[in-house]
Amino acid sequence: MPVAAQDTSHPNRLAVPLLGLLAAIQVSDPLITTLTLVKASDELNFSASLQSLAAGISTFALAATVIPAGVLADRLGRRTVLAFSILVASVGQVMTALGPDPAVYMAGRIVTGIALGATFAAA
Repeated sequence: MPVAAQDTSHPNRLAVPLLGLLAAIQVSDPLITTLTLVKASDELNFSASLQSLAAGISTFALAATVIPAGVLADRLGRRTVLAFSILVASVGQVMTALGPDPAVYMAGRIVTGIALGATFAAA
């Protein structure tokens, strides 16, 4: 008796909305950070040079993370890396939002940049 082939015409229906959410986070995070940097720099007393560093530190962290995270995604699986990167991005964004001083704010931006780099690599 022939074996019926599995129906693959309807892959996991949550994949597309989840990837859309990840894309929205990737696009909105730098935009929101840029828009709120002036207020954050006023409240945390950033110098001009620190303000410039804050504007680009997450992009640098993202760029430094994409290739290693891609290798990690190949080894561990894309879903695992995506799930972990969402968790890490959330931690970084909370650090950025609640940081009482410039060091915590910058650390939050770095953590968020690393997580977004992993998201780019695994998506």
